[in-house]
Amino acid sequence: MNEAHPFRAFRPDIEGMRAIAVLLVVVYHAGFVWTPGGFIGVDIFFAISGYLITGLLIAESETAGRISLAQFYARRGRRLLPAAFLMISVTIIASHFIYGPYEKLQTTKFAASASLYVSNIFFAMQSDDYFSAAMQNNPFLHTWSLAVEEQFYLVWPLLIVALIAMLKSRVNLISALLIFTVVSFSLCIVLTIVSPAWAFYSLPTRAWEFSVGGLARLAIADASRISMSVRKVGTCIAMAIIAASAILITEDYVFPGWWAAIPVLAATAILTLGGVDGPLHKLLGNSIIQWIGTRSYAIYLWHWPALRLTDLWFGELTPLLAFLAITGCLIIAHLSYELVENPIRRGRWISRTTMASLASSAALTIGGAGVAFAGFLGAKLQMNDPYQQELIFDWKFGDDGINPDCFNWPHSVTDVWVCEFGDEASERKVALLGDSHARHWARPLQQLAEENSFKLRTFLKGSCPIADVDMFSNWLKRSFIECNIWRDQAIAQIINEKPMHVIIGMFSYGQLPRLMPPIDEPSLVHWANGVEHTIRRLQEAGIRVIFIRQLPVLQLNAPDCLSRVIMAGRDTSVCNVSRADAFNTDLREFETEVLSKFDDIAVMDFTEHFCDEDTCYASRDSNVLYRDEHHVSVKFSITLKDEFSELLN
Repeated sequence: MNEAHPFRAFRPDIEGMRAIAVLLVVVYHAGFVWTPGGFIGVDIFFAISGYLITGLLIAESETAGRISLAQFYARRGRRLLPAAFLMISVTIIASHFIYGPYEKLQTTKFAASASLYVSNIFFAMQSDDYFSAAMQNNPFLHTWSLAVEEQFYLVWPLLIVALIAMLKSRVNLISALLIFTVVSFSLCIVLTIVSPAWAFYSLPTRAWEFSVGGLARLAIADASRISMSVRKVGTCIAMAIIAASAILITEDYVFPGWWAAIPVLAATAILTLGGVDGPLHKLLGNSIIQWIGTRSYAIYLWHWPALRLTDLWFGELTPLLAFLAITGCLIIAHLSYELVENPIRRGRWISRTTMASLASSAALTIGGAGVAFAGFLGAKLQMNDPYQQELIFDWKFGDDGINPDCFNWPHSVTDVWVCEFGDEASERKVALLGDSHARHWARPLQQLAEENSFKLRTFLKGSCPIADVDMFSNWLKRSFIECNIWRDQAIAQIINEKPMHVIIGMFSYGQLPRLMPPIDEPSLVHWANGVEHTIRRLQEAGIRVIFIRQLPVLQLNAPDCLSRVIMAGRDTSVCNVSRADAFNTDLREFETEVLSKFDDIAVMDFTEHFCDEDTCYASRDSNVLYRDEHHVSVKFSITLKDEFSELLN
């Protein structure tokens, strides 16, 4: 294979692209509204890596006649592992002073997976959504992309070496890699629909993003044949597409899927057509942009722990705190780059032999896992504290008596799963209908059914409100038609069974942002009409409705927050929120107006058990009120059992 144009080791515009990519990610993670799609910065990084690594490998093959895999892995190890080891170690130490024991246990597992560069696989097994609140407190969440890159660096050179040996010509190599790219992209499209978590996190579904960059490097080795005006205009258009993607592609899009192709192809166009004087070249060559680009790896490493730990310590990541955290991150990243990353990468003591570099890389990998294990043992000791055990095992994970067969959680399932409690032979029947905010009343109702010999039947589906409205599914990334089907079937079954009472509960505040209203009707009106339609349908069937009002939303995980502040010797009031912040006043007023239209309806409002005039509490009178941000803890729900008893007798 003949190289038409020698591979240029350094291009300022590529360094500038690194800066753009990391800035998009940092601003997005900081919560600023300017770039709701800033996560595409990772896709830009992947395209850059594929372009550069492929160019380096092909250049080595054609100048030296062979590719030294050992030297390649040694260079990657010196470049990436020392700074990563430092970040992991410092983050574990910092976490010791911020997290509670249970969170530390989870964090050290995340750290170990990050050290071994398998965190992407670990996270895919832990959560069905990268954007979910459950993953946001993980200070190593950002390492998933580093794991994907390391796995790519492991596999790609082997593939290139094998293909060069077998195919001999550049055309055949390009054809083979094109097939590889199409297969990976096709897998990405399919899994984005079938298994979004694995599509997001796994190398096979992300490999095409690297290989697109690599293909461009191979196919257009010499862009000088393209006219200067085309290159200047083309790179500017491509950058405009990236900017538009960062603004318009949001968490609600099915991602990666087809959408990821937009920033990847735009970034690849800049890589291919760039390296020429023009407006974009001047922008990317700016000294500040170059400074950020040079330190982009370090900035990426440190930004997420800085933001997460700041958020957890102060209880809320305000714009000012986010700015200060980013400033601190830039300082730490600079020190990391100057004192660790650069000296070790270029240090003679480690680079004098390939074996020394590889041995050091292995030691750092094992060392990172060792630091994580030490943190795990420390957290296990702290978990022996009786109050910490009570917080986690009683208040956070208390058993509500609802097993998976009673709770329709898989979003794609429409079957109505019903479970029965109490006296199965009783003619006195009560139905519990709703989403997880109906479920958190299951335990006290089960006890009442057993004590008062009535039959309780549960009709529960996660994230599916009883309001007759169309919802958007954050998991399926489309209209939640399964919810509509399930709701209609569940209500029809309840009407057919004719219980004396149907108890309704739902997460109104959480569902409203996912509402898909008709164009001619405001969302609050549409929601209220949906609630009214469901209640009227049940009442017209002669069933008495008991409607449980939305509880205040704490907006932070109560047991975890209490665990943190108690371990740190801080006041538990840190975990409380103002009453004004805990409610959507407009939504509450609309629902009040709807409920006032019905005569024979019982409305249960537990607000005063959770809040006083000014404050809503995480804990009160020795009770932990919530098991997370907005679900009632099982133990506390049982204390409110008598209020149900009065209505059901």
